[in-house]
Amino acid sequence: MTNRPPEPNQSPTGGPGPLTPNQNDPSHQTDPLAPTPSSPHAGPATPPSAPATLANLQAILETRSFGKIQPEPAQAAPQAGKRAAAPGTAPTPARRVAHPATPTTPTTRGAVPAEPSWPASSTDYAPAVAQPAPATPPDPTPRPTPPAEVPVWPASRNEVTGHQMPVHSSTRPARSSVRPRRERHRTPDKVGATIAVPGGALGQPLDITWAAAPDQGTKKKRRTPLGAIVAGTLGELLITLGCVLALFVGWEVVWSSVATKPLQNLAIAQVHDRPGYIAPASGKYAPEYQPDTAPTDVGSAKVGKTWLSLHVPRWGYSYNVAIAEGTDKATVLDKGLIGHYIGTQNVGQLGNFALAAHRITYGEPFAKIQQLRDGDLLIVESDKYYFVYKVYAEKIVAPTDMAVIWPVPYQANAVPTRRLITLTTCHPRYASTSRYIVWGDMQYWTKKSEGKLQALTPPGKQ
Repeated sequence: MTNRPPEPNQSPTGGPGPLTPNQNDPSHQTDPLAPTPSSPHAGPATPPSAPATLANLQAILETRSFGKIQPEPAQAAPQAGKRAAAPGTAPTPARRVAHPATPTTPTTRGAVPAEPSWPASSTDYAPAVAQPAPATPPDPTPRPTPPAEVPVWPASRNEVTGHQMPVHSSTRPARSSVRPRRERHRTPDKVGATIAVPGGALGQPLDITWAAAPDQGTKKKRRTPLGAIVAGTLGELLITLGCVLALFVGWEVVWSSVATKPLQNLAIAQVHDRPGYIAPASGKYAPEYQPDTAPTDVGSAKVGKTWLSLHVPRWGYSYNVAIAEGTDKATVLDKGLIGHYIGTQNVGQLGNFALAAHRITYGEPFAKIQQLRDGDLLIVESDKYYFVYKVYAEKIVAPTDMAVIWPVPYQANAVPTRRLITLTTCHPRYASTSRYIVWGDMQYWTKKSEGKLQALTPPGKQ
């Protein structure tokens, strides 16, 4: 077995040679892949020829520097991975040496790492050069190129119509922080909003454009005809007037009567509080006296003041409304009172005792006047007496017909021989185009101190 000459930077004993001053230069370090000559399995060493030695050195340099040294033009480099053969001998294929794991011994910063010792292999007959793994050959099977993925962006809002306009795609890639670029194209034909989505099918931005709504500002404003303006204004005025009238009627018909009821009760209380007033007696009935003996001391009152009251059993035994002097609308009638025509006779006297009151609104004292029939009783109460009249006629007349309240109706300058009572009110009920008239004739009178009046006692309590 012939020993081969030592490699550069290797001692004659086969151990590592002394380091050169430039320890970091990989070209001066011992080849870790070269087998150790002291290995018992080392084969016979053949002195390499000059070209083989140069090729090995070139391969070592290529491995250390990860570069490539171009061979001389006159001499081709041997195939990498094979050891050089001596002239006249067949080349021996180089064996592959297993690479041990890299030592994990920690090193000090700036220090040169120690050269690892590589175990000898019985199959290494020549220094092997570590070559990078050959590249994987390309797959001969052709594969179709996948289509470019179009990113799916959140639904965008059309800036013209305000609707959500989603952008559809066949695939949905991972979410991206890039947001679509919104642009508004202003063109002479008023094109609507355009949404530019990057990453189209061909790598170009995808523009989606919606037609804009017609520009209202470009249209010529139509002038409203004058007749339409006048008709619209008149219609609004009529509607407003109708609402006002409805509110007024509601107040007149409903609320005025509700508000006047306390005034009627107050007026009755004032009549009962007059000096000399006698409350109706209980128990026996008072005797009835003839009309021609009617008393004359019934008293009187100033204009707007009360001193009498009226009972109408047909309208209910609880009906009792105060009578005030005068027929003024504001001070008498609108307070829910019955007014006495100034200038007509007093109660119980010969002539005509004429009264007036509202049929609707403000307490409605004469609201049921059309229910009266001939023979119904009209009873006037004073401080001390009751005067009982009986209805004998009804009539509808014009508002200007004042003959109905003469001492003798429709007979001017006639001497009265009867003691009459006249009730006047508006007709029809919700208008005042006419007057509704009711006449009554006195039947008898009684003294309140002598007992209660039988006509004011309900039939079940007589």
